[in-house]
Amino acid sequence: MTGIDLSKGMPEKAWVRVDMLGLSNINLQQMDMKRMDLPGEHFDIINVSFGIFFVERI
Repeated sequence: MTGIDLSKGMPEKAWVRVDMLGLSNINLQQMDMKRMDLPGEHFDIINVSFGIFFVERI
């Protein structure tokens, strides 16, 4: 799973939860969704909460 957030704090908080739950295969990064730089850029599912309001063109 890959998770991104524009703020620095959200991925940091998410890592605490990942560790607490013992999850693996997780990638969390601070990144602007309008300028994503992810390997392959291919996803089976994309979930956007609130951030979609800030995208001019999809």
